[in-house]
Amino acid sequence: MEMEFGRWTLAVILALALIIPGIAMANDVDDGDPGTIDTGDISLDVSEPHIDAYGLIVGADNTFAFDPFFPLMDLVRTHLDVGGGAHEYAFWAQLRSDLGYDKLTTFDLFMHFDGGADPGAYNDAGPGNENIHIRVGLTDPPTFTQLMPLNDEVILVQPTDPNVPANFESWVKFDSNNLNLGKEITVMIHLKFGEWLRWANADGGFGSWSNPTFNAWDIGNWNNHNSWNFQMTVTDNTVAANSESVYDEFGIFKYTSLEYFNTNLVGDGAPGQANVALTPAGGGENYFNLICNAPHATTIELDADLWNGKVNPDDRYVLITAANIRITGADLAATTPFADVQVPIYAVGTDAQWRILENLVDGGVQYLPDLRYWRVVPSLSWLLDIPPGTPEDTFTGGITLKMVTSGNPSDAALAYPAP
Repeated sequence: MEMEFGRWTLAVILALALIIPGIAMANDVDDGDPGTIDTGDISLDVSEPHIDAYGLIVGADNTFAFDPFFPLMDLVRTHLDVGGGAHEYAFWAQLRSDLGYDKLTTFDLFMHFDGGADPGAYNDAGPGNENIHIRVGLTDPPTFTQLMPLNDEVILVQPTDPNVPANFESWVKFDSNNLNLGKEITVMIHLKFGEWLRWANADGGFGSWSNPTFNAWDIGNWNNHNSWNFQMTVTDNTVAANSESVYDEFGIFKYTSLEYFNTNLVGDGAPGQANVALTPAGGGENYFNLICNAPHATTIELDADLWNGKVNPDDRYVLITAANIRITGADLAATTPFADVQVPIYAVGTDAQWRILENLVDGGVQYLPDLRYWRVVPSLSWLLDIPPGTPEDTFTGGITLKMVTSGNPSDAALAYPAP
């Protein structure tokens, strides 16, 4: 009985063990065996701000500036003709953030003339150096701040309405319609500048542009001497303030303009009288204004000796020679006689010491209130000695002012005194 009972009991117990849910039969596991294995994935998007495209265009012609797939004629690594009526140019850039344009905080445009050596230095205090820094706050509406120069020498054409891009002003266009591939979000920047007439002449290696040695995201892309170097930088709002920059350059053709005022000089005196003043017939001062974006000098010369209009000696043909005429003013600290006709006197600078119109404390350029011409001071003063025996008559002659420029825009130069 006990044996049978024991077998029956064992059978029941085994049956119960087999049908109780949640209980598994364990296998032996060797030491160091990991046992059952399952896997998972980690996916992390790391994104920085990007500048996907950029360019330089004539300022009024920006119809397609926001579309890199329909590009304008890009003026990067070309010479800007600032005297041909195109006095306004614009930089544009296409910015991207995979995290959304609200992550982008600022866009900065830096420009400097390299002075004949790359990379040059932004905010260099050396003569002739010009510096420009514009910051765009990528808010909606955007903000535009001119950080350099500080004296309004460079005109950033501000938007009348930041929310309405216009052809003739700066603007920022936020595009969240995923026009590009993937989830890229773009911001278009259009920074327009006016009055380039006095931006430094930059010949870009004296007329020949070399191709980029590096890509645009490397400062080595500044590889043409005597050029304007520019840098665009976009920054995001992360703790690290991540940013991306592009580097490129452009040139500016030479531009000069000269205006001479109150040029009809008159005087009277007796034979043998010295230091006769020659003054403008209509009153005022005898002076000249100029524009020049290169190292320059201005000369004054007499076309011919003063002549009484007679042709034949029998008619008492007489000359008052150039050596009897003297001038002072402009750069001439002392009264200076003319050596002969068509022999110039340097009134501004010399061929060994050029003048420049740049070099303000903040790195900008000097302008008159109308932002164009520089009036040369002091005004010119003229004196004449009438030789003894000169007959009673009227004597006339011509005056010519000429501006000459250096063939090398990095020539040493002397800045004009502050206005």
